[in-house]
Amino acid sequence: MHVRTSSRKLRENWRAFLDHVTATDDRLVVTRHGQPVAALVSLGDLQVLEAAEEGCGDG
Repeated sequence: MHVRTSSRKLRENWRAFLDHVTATDDRLVVTRHGQPVAALVSLGDLQVLEAAEEGCGDG
């Protein structure tokens, strides 16, 4: 599941959002002026992304 929040709310509630992502594996989409600019993902999601990136190497 994706959860959206503004960068301001993320800054004000960092620990709660970090705990949420860790406990649920939800992906947090961070917005600035209503536009998505970044994401906070669990370590497991990051490891999957990095493994996929390694599999797409140029050589």
